[in-house]
Amino acid sequence: MNEMNEDMLYTDLACERRRADLDCHGIEYRKERNINGVWERIRIKSEAGARAMGKPMGYYDSLHTVRLDRVNYEEIMGLTEELAGEICEMLEKVGAVGTNVLVVGLGNQGLTPDATGPDSADKIRPTRHIAECDEGLFSTLGCARLSVIKPGVESKSGISSALAVLGIAREIRPDLVIAIDSLMARGRERLGSTIQISSTGICPGSGIGRSGGEISERTL
Repeated sequence: MNEMNEDMLYTDLACERRRADLDCHGIEYRKERNINGVWERIRIKSEAGARAMGKPMGYYDSLHTVRLDRVNYEEIMGLTEELAGEICEMLEKVGAVGTNVLVVGLGNQGLTPDATGPDSADKIRPTRHIAECDEGLFSTLGCARLSVIKPGVESKSGISSALAVLGIAREIRPDLVIAIDSLMARGRERLGSTIQISSTGICPGSGIGRSGGEISERTL
C-alpha cells in the first residue's frame, strides 16, 4: 500500500495519525513502556498541530496492550487499575472536577464491534438517584453523583446521540461527561488491544462517514 492510499484510511486513533507530523510545531509526543504495554502520549498544543493531525487541540493517551480476550483475571485487574489512574490524571491535566458525572455508553449494543460503549455502561452503577432520595446515605458512599445513559443509535431512535446527550446534560448539569465508544483503527493489530483516553470529546459515527454531532466541552 503506497503512502497516499494509507493516509486516506480513516482512524480515530491519534497515535496512528501522527506519522511524520511529530516534527510539526505544536505537537508533543512521547512513548512509555510498562508491564501492561506501551503508552503513546500526544498533546496537540496549537491550531497548526491540530490541522496537521486532523484532530482538535488536547490530550490523547493510547495504551497498546495484548488482545483483551487473551488475558487472565489478574492481568485484567491490573489493567483496570492503571486505566482508572490514567483517567484521574487526564482530569487533573484539564482541571476537571468530577462530583456530578454523566457517563455515556455510545454505540449499537446489537452489533458486536460497536457494543463497547453500551456494554461498559451496563457495568457502571449509578448513584445520582441515591443522592436525590437520601443525601445522608449518599454521603456515606464516598463517591461521585453518577448518572449513566445509553442513547443508542440514530437509525433506531431517530435521534442523534449528541442531541440526546445534550438534552440530558441541560437537565442534570454534569460537571464532567465521560463518553465511551468503539473507535476505528487503521491497523488490525490494534483491534481489541488499544485503548485511547482523550480530553477533546467525540463525534459518534464519524468512523463510518456519518456524524450526528459532536459531544465535547464546546457543545455541551
